[in-house]
Formats: sequence, C-alpha cells, structure tokens
Amino acid sequence: MTDIKNGNIFDDIRIDFDNIMESVVPQTDPTMLNQMLVSYYEEIHDVLQKRLDECSDIIEEFYMYMINEYKETMMQGSPTSQGHRDITQITNEHHEKLKALRLLYDNFLKNAETEFFDVLKAIQFKDS
Repeated sequence: MTDIKNGNIFDDIRIDFDNIMESVVPQTDPTMLNQMLVSYYEEIHDVLQKRLDECSDIIEEFYMYMINEYKETMMQGSPTSQGHRDITQITNEHHEKLKALRLLYDNFLKNAETEFFDVLKAIQFKDS
C-alpha cells in the first residue's frame, strides 16, 4: 500500500529500448529490429499487467479482510450509524487505492509507449 501511496509500485520494471538498439548490429534487417522492439514492448506490457493484477488482488484481500473484521466487531456489539460510516470509509479507501494503482499503471504504460514510439521514429529517421 505504501508503494502505491509513494507512486513507486512499478519502479523496478525497466524500460530500456536503447539496450536493444545498442545490441543490434547495423546490418540488421529493419523488419527484424521492429519485431524485436515490438516483442520487448509486449514483454513490458505483460510484466506491467501482471504487477497490476497482483497489486489489485492484494488490495482486494486487504480491504475484504478489513470489512470482515469490522463486520465481526459490529456483530459482537450493537450496529450504529457510526458503523455504517466506517464501512463506507473502508469502501471509499478501497476504491481510492484501486484508482491510484490504475493511475500509476496508466502513467507507466504511457511512458513505455512514448519511449517505444520514439525509438521507432528514430529508426525510421535513420533509414531515411
């Protein structure tokens, strides 16, 4: 949860299209190079999607646990309007965490796409 709050949930996922460019010999077929770049982009996307799914599952489990714990506490005492506000607060926090996670995902993916298209443009410019 702290990683989401700090915005660094995806920071360990590297985007390094330049590494592919540096590892390819100049005579490499442009179509083959494009395929390598597309394959790498797809790999990044898969890793990113997997991380999003894992984090979403953790958030779901955490907030379901919080709600169940709260319900048990309420069953032992008398439910009050304060109890309903607390469930609402937990639910709102849950949605906010999921929204923040999705925003981080979207921003990271947008950066990956930008780098991907920048490299493709650079290749086209070189070939021209």
